[in-house]
Amino acid sequence: MLLPSAVMREDTFDIVMLGTFGLWRLGTLQSRALPFASELAARGYRCAIVTSPWDMPFERGVVETRDGVLIVNTAAAGATTLPAVFQQLEVIRHLRPRLIHLFKPRGFGGIAARCLLGRVPVIVDSDDWEGDGGWNRQGHYPLAQRRLFDWQERTLLRDADGVTAASTLLTERACVLRRSSRNVHRLPNGLASSWIAELEAARSPASERAAPTVLLYSRFEEFAPGWPDQFARSLR
Repeated sequence: MLLPSAVMREDTFDIVMLGTFGLWRLGTLQSRALPFASELAARGYRCAIVTSPWDMPFERGVVETRDGVLIVNTAAAGATTLPAVFQQLEVIRHLRPRLIHLFKPRGFGGIAARCLLGRVPVIVDSDDWEGDGGWNRQGHYPLAQRRLFDWQERTLLRDADGVTAASTLLTERACVLRRSSRNVHRLPNGLASSWIAELEAARSPASERAAPTVLLYSRFEEFAPGWPDQFARSLR
């Protein structure tokens, strides 16, 4: 896979974030990995996102820069796994990162990260429960895929040099799998600074005078549906 000559001539990247699907369809890369990478880039770190957009065929082979972050989509991203994994590893070899941050411990990115363990520090990000008991139950995947995803999640969370997790539940699960809380960090989802600026600009004087509103976003994995009401009543 060819990269722009300017990229090939540049120095080592600080962080390469690995994905396993298109950047713009699901939330993990566009709403979690990219904002993190953009904020790091604004602070002088050289970051790239490398992914295989099997779910967005028109993105295959696209290389672009967004908010100071290099985004590389492998040209291979079909049902055959190995070409996409080989291309991810080829891109990583050219970028020479100091750190790999895998977003979702499964699929193409998960296999590439497994190959890199012991060669470069690998951090695994967990923003969903992927294997048995999680998306394996909801995703309608073939049996072989479910077994692979469950194995990838359990072993990558266990074997990685560190883990970032989006919730308390996922943080605790990573600690159980690793039998230690060492190098496990809770890293909640958040808004990029540019989004916060847009929201601030959209505020009207009328909305500021209105009664405060609390917006709770949850899948109710960490508490029962009735807990928010009980909590609000206890504040009165």
